[in-house]
Amino acid sequence: MWFTLRSNQSIGGRTTVYTRPLARLIEQLQHLPGVGPKSAQRLALHLIKRPEEEVKALAMALMEAKLQVGFCSVCGHLSAEPVCDLCRSPQRDAKVICVVADSRDVIALEKTREYRGKYHVLGGLISPIDGIGPVGATDAGQVPGIAAFRAGIRSVATGIADRPRREAG
Repeated sequence: MWFTLRSNQSIGGRTTVYTRPLARLIEQLQHLPGVGPKSAQRLALHLIKRPEEEVKALAMALMEAKLQVGFCSVCGHLSAEPVCDLCRSPQRDAKVICVVADSRDVIALEKTREYRGKYHVLGGLISPIDGIGPVGATDAGQVPGIAAFRAGIRSVATGIADRPRREAG
C-alpha cells in the first residue's frame, strides 16, 4: 500500500509532508552554497538510504573539519596547523606573492601546478552593491601576510577569480 506521510507540523514556517527530522535535515542542507530545495531533498533522501556507518563517518568528518581547520597565521589560507604547508615550504618563492579573495582561489591556482610563490588570502571581497562592506579597514602593514612578506618582495600579483554576485540556490 503506497501512501504519503502527511504532517501538519510546521518547519521553518511552512507545513511539510516530511517527518520532522527529515524536514530539518532538508532545511539545513539548503544552507549550503548552491543547494536549493530540490537538491536538499535529493541529498537528504540519499543520506537516509545510506548505511548508518557511512552517515556517521560523514557527520564525524564534518565535525572534525569544523573543529580542526582554521586559518594560516601568515597567509590566511585554510590550515589545520598555525602555519599552512604552503607558507612552510622552502620550495616556495617568498619574494612573489599572489593576493587572492579566498581559499577557493588558492586551490584553483595550486591545481595548475604553475605558481610557485606564496599567497595572501583576503578572506572575501567588498561588494557595496551586494551590501558587503569592509569589516574593519586595515592598514596593509598590519595584515599578517603582508607584514611577513614585506622585506624583499619582488612581485605581487592578483589571482581573484570573477564570480557571479550571488550563488544559485
